[in-house]
Amino acid sequence: MIRSIATLLVLVTTALLGCSAPEPPGQSPDGPPIAVKLATAHEERLDASYHASGTVRGRTTAVLTSKTVGYVRSVAVRAGDRVQAGQVLAMLEANDSSASVRRANAGLDQSLEARAEARMR
Repeated sequence: MIRSIATLLVLVTTALLGCSAPEPPGQSPDGPPIAVKLATAHEERLDASYHASGTVRGRTTAVLTSKTVGYVRSVAVRAGDRVQAGQVLAMLEANDSSASVRRANAGLDQSLEARAEARMR
């Protein structure tokens, strides 16, 4: 008998704790109600142009390097131009290369003079 009374008390207590008073009408727990506007459905012509931002990338890209180091004197193409193999894209000021060619030519001239002098003896 004590067991059934204890069980009954547990059930009644659980039922009472599970029940709560309903919220008062017109109030929501998330804040004030959101204003809603009504509109009638209608047909309307849309503009043909759309404005969007983004990045355009070419289907194929290539990394360009030169065989020599130098300052860029001029660029013969612009971004977006189509180019072909062998086309000149930029002109470099290759002062180091020019100096190397002059040194090599001077060395060649000196060797030719030395050979001519050696043949005369």
